[in-house]
Amino acid sequence: MFPSVALAWRMKSEDFLKNVGVLSDLKLRGGWGRTGNSAIAPYKTEGALSIIQYVYGDAPALGFSPLEMINPSLTWETTGQFNAGIDFGLFNGRISGTMDVYQQNTYNLLLSRNLPTVSGFSSILSNVGRTSNEGIEAAITTVNTTTRNFEWRTDWIFATNRQKIVELYNGKVDDVGAKWFIGKPVNVFYDVTNAGIWQNTDADKGEIAKYNANGSTFKPGDIRPFDRNHDYKIDASDRYIIGQQDPKWTASLGNNFRYKSFDASFLLYAMVGQTVYHDLDMRFDGRYNQPKLDYWTPNNPAKKYPRPLLGTAGLNFISELNYYSGSFMRMKNISVGYSLPPLMLKKTSLQRFRIYASVQNPFVVTKFPGTDPEGATGFNEPSITTYLIGANIIF
Repeated sequence: MFPSVALAWRMKSEDFLKNVGVLSDLKLRGGWGRTGNSAIAPYKTEGALSIIQYVYGDAPALGFSPLEMINPSLTWETTGQFNAGIDFGLFNGRISGTMDVYQQNTYNLLLSRNLPTVSGFSSILSNVGRTSNEGIEAAITTVNTTTRNFEWRTDWIFATNRQKIVELYNGKVDDVGAKWFIGKPVNVFYDVTNAGIWQNTDADKGEIAKYNANGSTFKPGDIRPFDRNHDYKIDASDRYIIGQQDPKWTASLGNNFRYKSFDASFLLYAMVGQTVYHDLDMRFDGRYNQPKLDYWTPNNPAKKYPRPLLGTAGLNFISELNYYSGSFMRMKNISVGYSLPPLMLKKTSLQRFRIYASVQNPFVVTKFPGTDPEGATGFNEPSITTYLIGANIIF
């Protein structure tokens, strides 16, 4: 069962607020409800088989082997949500907006759970626990200036969400293998980070000797992992939560202008607080084309990228270089237009004629070194800059 209820009180209609001139609208809202997520493929509870081809005697034959583990207890994911909000208007609608706070509690979370490979399966889709989401959403519209010939409107939007795992299949116990941690978001990066590049100095050589005495093989020019517990060993105990994959907050700012028959608008938005795993495809083996980076060499003691290694297809701790801040602010759209005045259209069969020019994604402000921080994990999926000239014609 998925019941819901919603209530609202338009306070502006009450006698004690009717004569408050500065307040043009005021309404309080509240609601509670439950929804279900049935995103389970048909027959998922029955497991699956894969076809195996082999030779039986002198003849080809087909066989079957288990592909997915049976899970007859798999059930729907259920989310219960409570929200409260306010709608308001001030100064005869010159300022208006909405603000909402909400809390979501999701039970029987549908996630792919890791299994010991000795079972014959690496993972299984199961109901693994419970999560909580709390957030604030706000949207405000302001009419900054309005005259006969000029008008300026602004739209502000802000949203923030805090997600955390409340419980897993073993109760309030972390699943380190799946990178699920009680009190943290579902999607996090959990790894060892780097502390720069080992340099060819007496101080660094002394530190290298201490690590190599415990089994490491560091040399000047190698990546220096961050020894979180300072025991001169780089192991699982040095891993920690580097960051979350989802932004901590998002915001946008839109402006619309009109001067006589001219109009213009722009939309600016930002996503802040997310971490991006960005693979620069650095093999350091000399057999492939590589990015032009500031690599360490004996004559160039760089502190960001390690020394290239000829003939080696991999480099220890290379993944530590791939975590970056994905925060950005992007200009999404800029548009200008001109509409023919109604007097000029009277002698034609046109009701409206507007020409315009716009550009989408003209620039982005970010410290992310790759092609695009918005959803990109490498050099793929850039946000294309598009220039457009067109006309709106109504007969």
